[in-house]
Amino acid sequence: MGFLDNFKEAMKRGAEAADNYIEREKANQAASSTPAKPAAHSTTTHKSSLPEGVVMTTLDSEIFTFDDVSLTVSCSVLTKIINGEPKEASIQREDVRSIVREILTRDLPVSGATSGDLKILLKAGTSIGQTIIADLNSHGYEAAFKLPLMIRTKQ
Repeated sequence: MGFLDNFKEAMKRGAEAADNYIEREKANQAASSTPAKPAAHSTTTHKSSLPEGVVMTTLDSEIFTFDDVSLTVSCSVLTKIINGEPKEASIQREDVRSIVREILTRDLPVSGATSGDLKILLKAGTSIGQTIIADLNSHGYEAAFKLPLMIRTKQ
């Protein structure tokens, strides 16, 4: 087994781990969406573990189709408004998602990611990830990836 075989196996394991994480997050979100019975004596509120003003936005296996190639893209981005009025978290998430989708729609074909080649997908994920952070910064957000941009062919 050569280096490329080991690398391909590692990429498969990484993609599986990312898929498992996304499934756990979806299960957690589904579990949290069911209303829990309020405790009669509990007056505490749930606090986020994120710093004040930081919002996490997740793309859950967004699908982009170009000609005959379908790509699945997922990532989690942490953003905070640099200057200006803070937005409601749901509005900020939707704003970030629309910016990221616009960049992906524009840059996936240009980067050659539509070939579905593993090496090209890795390079495209890195370069497009940098473009996403730069573009979010230009839109007034301080941004960083919590989970990196993963581009895979849809099977």
